[in-house]
Amino acid sequence: MERAQKKPAGQTLATSNKKQSSDYNHNARQDYEFIGIDGLLSRLDGVKKTGANRWTAKSPTRNERTASLSIKQTEDGRVLLHDFGGSDAAEILAALGISW
Repeated sequence: MERAQKKPAGQTLATSNKKQSSDYNHNARQDYEFIGIDGLLSRLDGVKKTGANRWTAKSPTRNERTASLSIKQTEDGRVLLHDFGGSDAAEILAALGISW
């Protein structure tokens, strides 16, 4: 798959505007905006740093009082999400308007 921009190191999440063009497969994505960990955290509520490259936040998939979402950025820049309330990563990203 072709990308409109190369991915900067350490930034793995992206928002995108899907465009269709006769020059590309109609499912190809273009115009990526890589948001990285700071962009992800800025979209969440109740973010608290819990350690080096680790945070908790309220899940965007439901209304909750206490944080149930665990976020970790690995040394190679990947972002790991675990929601103790049961939502999977795809549901969380969709609720935030973010794609892989």
